[in-house]
Amino acid sequence: MDVATQLAHSKEIAGKIAYVLQKRVQSATEQYGKRLHEASDGDARCVQSLYPFAAQLPPWNTWYYIADVAQRSVLFWDTLRERGTEFVERTSQGLKPVVHFD
Repeated sequence: MDVATQLAHSKEIAGKIAYVLQKRVQSATEQYGKRLHEASDGDARCVQSLYPFAAQLPPWNTWYYIADVAQRSVLFWDTLRERGTEFVERTSQGLKPVVHFD
């Protein structure tokens, strides 16, 4: 695969990840509003007084979490790749014991 194809594929994957993240954030916001309404027993004054607190959370803080999720995902998949490579190497050598005592 050449560099241009890899870049296009990466861009496509990033677009899909952004779409899924947008849907999850939308769903979480809806659930938050619903649970906030249930917790206040439908009292509109209580809900209105709690919404400004939630509105104080700046949306750009979510980028920290997005970066964290991306980094952890890369580390997770890299670890699985290394583990798989080691497994293939061990099985090709005849499944020797990992720990051997005399």
